[in-house]
Formats: sequence, C-alpha cells, structure tokens
Amino acid sequence: MKATFHKKLIIIAINAFFIILISNKINSQGTSISSLKPPHFFIGLTAYPSKASIINKEIETVSQVSSTKENTYSGTFEIGYYFSRHFGLFTGIGLGNYKSTFSIPSYQLSYDTIDSEHENYNRRISGSDIKEIQKITLIKVPFVAIFQIPVSRGFGLYLQSGLNISFPLKSTYSSSGVFSYSGYYPSYNVTFTNLSYEGFQNNVNSNIDGELRLKRVTAEFTGSSGIYFSLSRSVLVSIGAFYNTMLTGISDYANINSFRLSTFPEKLNSIMEGSKEVTTNCMGVDVSLRFFMK
Repeated sequence: MKATFHKKLIIIAINAFFIILISNKINSQGTSISSLKPPHFFIGLTAYPSKASIINKEIETVSQVSSTKENTYSGTFEIGYYFSRHFGLFTGIGLGNYKSTFSIPSYQLSYDTIDSEHENYNRRISGSDIKEIQKITLIKVPFVAIFQIPVSRGFGLYLQSGLNISFPLKSTYSSSGVFSYSGYYPSYNVTFTNLSYEGFQNNVNSNIDGELRLKRVTAEFTGSSGIYFSLSRSVLVSIGAFYNTMLTGISDYANINSFRLSTFPEKLNSIMEGSKEVTTNCMGVDVSLRFFMK
C-alpha cells in the first residue's frame, strides 16, 4: 500500500507542475485574469462518491483472507477564505463512509484449555465459507489548502491537499460462516464431537453482528485535482478526482497475539481484532458547490 500511496503523491505533484506551466504561459500571453478574483469568504458543499477500502493487515491465526472494496458516499460542509485568486484555505465538518467485504475459504485452530469440570483438553475448531463485512463512519474536520489556476474567464484548474482529522461515529461488523467444534482429551485418548457438551457441535451456521473498536482520533491525508467553473461572481462549481488515505492505524484492539476467530457456537469475532494494523483509503470523484459572500 505504501507504493500505491507514493504513486498518488507523484501524480498529484506532476499535475501541479503542469498547472504552473499552463499558468505561466497564459500570463505571458497577456490573458487578463484580474476579473476572476472572487469575494474572499465562502461556504460550500462537496459530495464524494467513491470506492472505499478498510485494510486489515497481517491477521493472526487466519490465512487466505481476500477483501473487496465497496461503493460508498461521503460529504463535507465547508467554510473557507481565498487570500487571492490562486490560493485559499477551508475547514468544515463532514462524514466519511468506508466499507469492505472479507472472505475466508477455510479456518483451522486448536488450543489447550480446561472444560467446565476442570478437565484438560485440546479444543479444535474448523470453519468454512466465512464472510465478514466491516462498515465505518467517521466525522471529519478538514484542513485543506486550495490552489487555483484560472485558464479563462469563469474556468480554471485546481489542486487541493491537506488533512482530515477524523473521529469515529459508527463502526460495525457482520460475520457469518459454518463452524465445527470438537475436543480431544489426552487423559482418555478420546475426541468428543457432535455433542451439546462444551459446545462440541458440527456444522453450526453462525451469523453475528458486533461493534468495532477504533481509536478516538486519527489523521488522514486528502488530495484532489480537477476543473472549476464560475457560474457567477458568487457561485463556483468544481469536479475532480480525489484520493484519501489514513496516515495512522485506526484499530484500538490489543493482545492480538491471542486472537481466535471463533471459540464456541455463535461466538464469532471480527478479524480486525487480530490485525496488526488497520487503515483505510478511498478514491473517486468529488463534486463541489461553493457560494462566495460579498
């Protein structure tokens, strides 16, 4: 994922370089852009349809995990200020949604434990067709710089970059799978299976909904570039492409080395609980509508 992140930064830097070249060429040809300077303060709304991903890295005791990005929709209310026709800043408040689906074809685990009658035994668990859906909603406070290059009257290019300070609002998971549980008692050299005792049951269909534990505050890089249109002196519309990625891990789980996906029937933990690092990213289209105050 680091390589992907670096590629996105390089693309944004290249875009900025060509924008500056275009600006210098236009100015050298005498194009007047003084009339494009907007009133300073603005409020706005931005919508973000995107493909989002929750990334669970190096999950203890679980292998062959595949994940799928999902479509999500987010939005931000903005308030900002243009210091010139080229540069501005904005903050505000918004909601960011992330969703991923994880699949595990098979699962095997055994560990030594003690039953309800204080007998030592080895508990054995197998699972198949395991699926987990993770959903996260974050409250975001952006701190973003705006760089604009007018190309002609009412039209130009923009580049935005900054940070989102994020706070968890809602974080849930839904898991399902088929599990079998058995117990090997070395003192008797016997394996118990398909019994209600100690939950030694076979082919149990489990469906569990639960909550994910996230850090209270996280930081996210955000960057976008595209084009804008001035509908009037006080209304501006922009459309572009954006990329967001977490700069820090978001999971608040501890003791991941003792993680067990399932221990008893109808007991199914989130794979996030056993992940060494959990981050998010998303990319898509951003559409903004801004109103300048006179």
